[in-house]
Amino acid sequence: ERAYILYDLNRPDEAREAFGLSIAARESGAWNVSQVINFATMLISEQRSRDALEVVRTVGASSPYGDMWIAAVRVCAAAQLGDAALQATSMAFLREHAEDNISALARASLCVNDLDAAAALYIQRLNDPDKRSSALLALQRYESSPVEALPYDTVLRQRMERVRERPDVQAAVAEFGRIEHVPLRAVYWGDL
Repeated sequence: ERAYILYDLNRPDEAREAFGLSIAARESGAWNVSQVINFATMLISEQRSRDALEVVRTVGASSPYGDMWIAAVRVCAAAQLGDAALQATSMAFLREHAEDNISALARASLCVNDLDAAAALYIQRLNDPDKRSSALLALQRYESSPVEALPYDTVLRQRMERVRERPDVQAAVAEFGRIEHVPLRAVYWGDL
């Protein structure tokens, strides 16, 4: 949380240091897997793709859910770097294992600007009682302020807004809830 707050305060050097400390604290004798993945995701937000790829190389063993976030980091990094091969193999993995973490596939779809796929995933989640709440939470409008250190977040937020405004997504939301402006600042919105 400290790292996210430091990013939000536009202090990326200190945020990266905080992530380094949390990762080094270890979890059951190994790297703190969640922190490694979260740090790599924030490096993508900073448009530090090569650094993000280096960080996820250190992750070690993770759960199927975590493997999906790692693949999403790779897709987003590949999109920023123009690495079509890495993007294709990572997207193939995400699609093949979508049920392990559909949120990661949604984020990757936004990274590659495949808004049709992202919309279809949100509609699928809205139609699934077990995934509906997380989809509705992700589709809400939260306070945001441009953080200079996180330029890619602005890109993803704009893409998310286009998905949110689609008539097919609006119709699916109307069946189960609504989209409102939530007067809270979302520091980390990775769980799309």
